[in-house]
Amino acid sequence: MNYEMEELLPIVSRLAEKYTGNESTSISYEKAQQLMEAVLYCIRVAEEGKSDAVSALQRVSARQMYEAGLAAVEQKVKETLTLYNRILPEFCSYEIRCLEVRQNYVTVHAKEDYTVKKPLGEFQRELDERFFRTGRSCIVNLACVRRVTRTEVFLDGGLTMPLSRGLYDAINRAIISRS
Repeated sequence: MNYEMEELLPIVSRLAEKYTGNESTSISYEKAQQLMEAVLYCIRVAEEGKSDAVSALQRVSARQMYEAGLAAVEQKVKETLTLYNRILPEFCSYEIRCLEVRQNYVTVHAKEDYTVKKPLGEFQRELDERFFRTGRSCIVNLACVRRVTRTEVFLDGGLTMPLSRGLYDAINRAIISRS
């Protein structure tokens, strides 16, 4: 369903008020654009999940569609958090071969691969000295390292990870100190 700007702006305005804590009516263009994108996303989610009963209605207001979509998004977030909390204890750091950043997500290569939205630095704080950060985008389990070159780390299972300049000696020292 297409909605006119006049119908969408009051929703964005209400979100802007929430964002500023009702202390200001002024927000940046970028923030207004983000809020509008959030409104449109919620409407799309509501449209994707609407039933035939909703389809039978001639016209559903933008506010109603936004609120239905927002409820669906909140439910998805709750389900995802529940799943995350359920599988997190299953991550035995001994089984992790490496963690690799791909865009805004971290892929944990273990018995199975898991992809989660969590900064690599948070994982690094949770891991111990058995793990070594090979650069901005990867942490490897030293027990899984099979070979190291000046530019790459070769792991069990055929994985190859990049090694940042200047870390060749450090990773070799870490491997030797583990032995």
